Amino acid sequence: MKVARLGAVSFLLAALSVVQCASADISPADWNPARRNWGGNGADGQTYNGGVVPENVHFDGGVCRLEAHGNLYKGDVKGVGRRGVALESGVRTGACIVSKKHMHYGSYRVKMKVAGVMGCCTAIWPFRYVEDGKRVLNHEIDIEMPGRPAERLKDIGFDYALCNTWVGENEGEYTTGYTKLPRRVDDGKFHEFGIDWHPKQVDFFLDGEKIRTTRKHVPTLPAEFWIGVWFPKGWTGTPDFDTAEAVVSDFSYTPFREGLPKIVGVWDHTGQGLHGGNWEKTMAALAEAGVTDVFMDCRIHKNRFSGDMVKACAAAGKAHGIRVHVWICCFQGAEREPTPQSRRDEVAGWAERIARDYEVDGIHLDYVRWSSKSRAERQPELLTGFVREVSRRVRKARPGILLSAAVFPSYPDCRDDVGQDWNDWIDYGLVDYVLPMNYTDSDKKYTRYLDQQTASACRAAKTISGIGVTTGDVTLDADAVRRQTALALDRGMAGVCYFDLDKTFETEIMPMLARQREAREERRE
Repeated sequence: MKVARLGAVSFLLAALSVVQCASADISPADWNPARRNWGGNGADGQTYNGGVVPENVHFDGGVCRLEAHGNLYKGDVKGVGRRGVALESGVRTGACIVSKKHMHYGSYRVKMKVAGVMGCCTAIWPFRYVEDGKRVLNHEIDIEMPGRPAERLKDIGFDYALCNTWVGENEGEYTTGYTKLPRRVDDGKFHEFGIDWHPKQVDFFLDGEKIRTTRKHVPTLPAEFWIGVWFPKGWTGTPDFDTAEAVVSDFSYTPFREGLPKIVGVWDHTGQGLHGGNWEKTMAALAEAGVTDVFMDCRIHKNRFSGDMVKACAAAGKAHGIRVHVWICCFQGAEREPTPQSRRDEVAGWAERIARDYEVDGIHLDYVRWSSKSRAERQPELLTGFVREVSRRVRKARPGILLSAAVFPSYPDCRDDVGQDWNDWIDYGLVDYVLPMNYTDSDKKYTRYLDQQTASACRAAKTISGIGVTTGDVTLDADAVRRQTALALDRGMAGVCYFDLDKTFETEIMPMLARQREAREERRE
């Protein structure tokens, strides 16, 4: 189902809050009534339906009644047009509620009675629409009733449903699932409708029974959840009735803690590994320690980029099963502030060329921030636009490449202080991971950072905790590193990354990591 374009104003500027669990009664504390119009034009070129309006939403003792007005309606409630203007009539006007929180991969269950009349669609759908001038992302999963057995508008009924997945609006960007139900749902009884949204597939359920699995066009962006009744043009029949209603009694959401694999990473700021450029020897030792990812500084900010060193690192990483991310210091120093477009273009060009010309697994951005400008001049939107452009260019240059960014740990302070709005970078899918630099030897401070960063399950799954083993201000021993690592992984984070690949890391931390890896393998045996 295509909801009318909401555009950058309502979605790109919205701060997302992703709920970890919601359940049971339907309350206005958790849901907003929608006022929207979508669904196409009639034969006269005017809006076919009256959209959905708050006047048709009725919260009543833990349930929500969603009223639908058909062709025969003559009451006082008016519909809404595409531009939010009230219509003269209230015919073909429905109702929707929208979750106040965004959700992501997980198990969704809705208990409700469908409206049960032809011409009116009862539906549930997680939905996210982003339009930024260059592309449209329509990320959506639907269960819509009544359905039909095939594309042809024939045999429409409540013994079928449409179980759909979308990532865009164009042909080839969505999958329609014509689905036969094990029982009719227009029987006046409550039924439980379910969606299990995984990173690679979506499973659909009716009353606990799986009715369909789809592996194409699986959405990836966190989304609001919609429940509603609305009036499609033609494909649900003719709405020759006065008033009908759907009744929603329960909603639950349980997040899945799955997705990208756990990462045990290390930053290498020299770009030469532990042995003066002998990456084969370095990667062999890191593999023994269970390291999965190396973030290699390519030194472009010092005009010392070496393509041969990147090739050697990537080849050795591939041989030992370690992913290599080329680390780019974007705007380091007052003389390299991100304000000039030419400077942003230069850095984006470097990222694109490296992704295109070298067989690396990832691009890692650092110093995506201001250092010397006044607070009023530190525009988060400018840096977010830069990350969006890098994301577009590197993913086009090498499909499947990972994009990550090192960030300041305290959000939203870093958005206001240095322009890093990294929650948005995650929420809009601009990066695969963020790596907050949680460099501290204080367990209390470190835990406070983690609590902020794991407040939502879906963001935690894309956040790698940066642990400062040897920074300018912090030195940690093996026990402290073990403790901070466990705290991060216990909170469902994507992994950890250690700073820095130096002698201390080699002699004190890598042996501890190797012992932990061996212990895990013994437990599996």
